[in-house]
Amino acid sequence: MRADLGLILSEPLPSGFSKWTQSGHSAVYLSNVCADSPLHLRLCHDGENGAVISNYSDFKEDLRVEWNAVPLNVFLYGVEDASLRPLYASRELRLALQQRFRTIYLHGLCSRDACLHDLEANWRDLVAERFVRGIYIFEVKTSLEQDERFIAEFNSRPNVNRYSGFRNNCANFALRVVNFYFPHAAHGDRLNDFGVVSPKGISRSFAHYAARHKELNYRVLHLAQMPGDFPASAEVRSATELAFRSKRFILPMLWRTHEFVLFSATYLLTGRFNPQKEFEHHAASAVGAPEQWNAYRSEYEHLLSDDAELRKLSIPKIAEEYDQHAAIDVDSTGSSWVQIPDEGGARRVGLDASNVLSTDSDHELAYRVLLAKAAAELKSSARNRESLADFERDWKLLQQSQLARGENASPADNATATLTSNQQ
Repeated sequence: MRADLGLILSEPLPSGFSKWTQSGHSAVYLSNVCADSPLHLRLCHDGENGAVISNYSDFKEDLRVEWNAVPLNVFLYGVEDASLRPLYASRELRLALQQRFRTIYLHGLCSRDACLHDLEANWRDLVAERFVRGIYIFEVKTSLEQDERFIAEFNSRPNVNRYSGFRNNCANFALRVVNFYFPHAAHGDRLNDFGVVSPKGISRSFAHYAARHKELNYRVLHLAQMPGDFPASAEVRSATELAFRSKRFILPMLWRTHEFVLFSATYLLTGRFNPQKEFEHHAASAVGAPEQWNAYRSEYEHLLSDDAELRKLSIPKIAEEYDQHAAIDVDSTGSSWVQIPDEGGARRVGLDASNVLSTDSDHELAYRVLLAKAAAELKSSARNRESLADFERDWKLLQQSQLARGENASPADNATATLTSNQQ
């Protein structure tokens, strides 16, 4: 069985403390290490694709633990099976996925009121992370022996929360995991982060280490934030980079010339690292040439023709409208659905790649969701766009949806009285 380690660099959220530091988050993905529970590791069985191990300030579970481990697809999409990945991100859909996760994975670990009801509890950050931010994974090859040693060590070590933002944060934790596998492979950039170990600092050092060791088969995955009604995540920055680039810091710094020159020189000489360019140089999946994306844009324009109503569709508007006026449900298998009030009763449409074209899904609404998703991806920059392979997979769904829509069209389907067709 293939074994890999991936150092995860998640972009900062545009709210809370992260909005000001722009440091992002660190975690570790292990492709051959899975979890019996969020607190106990084991080797993966056939068909499993590993776990993400993450450290936060307070999961708010019944025990104050240092780390939780969850399946990779749960971390990315909120579901175990990638074929059930939601087509877009919304607040109510993520809440439903978190509720399902809590019921299945946190049984016996989450009985306190803070764990059950606090929307800031960090266990929620383990579910559908792509809904709220973009992710880079710097991945290298490992061995079965390394995984076995790591599992034995971490299962025997006390899992006790000792979080400190300055001395023992998520980047410190990820650094320890990476260096357990590859001693001295990662270290903080204390010069550019003012003595603090940061997610970008350890990613930079590990990327340099991995690129030097050809036997590790180094590659980078980029998983863009999914389109939806969440605000866009920001680029990850070191402390000196923040001082050099951020308007809210650079303007006051202009009055302190010596400090500004020092920070600028430090960043320009020692701290430059662009995760997006690192991905483009070591991409694990096809980025897609500009000509390919332009060809899809032309096909998209052909689909729209002169239909002004379809041009108004957007995923953020659809997500917001469905959150406010429809009932979203995630069933026991992980399939997500939305039921939309209509004059004749209700219309139901699947929200994931496996059910959006099912017989139970409204074909007209499915077409609108898929068309709006395609528009969101085609209008995005490279940093905010999904991989070409993922886009082409959903584009095939859009083509199938167009055929199904034509075969099942009726006056009711083409009316403009539905929730999404009335968007402005």
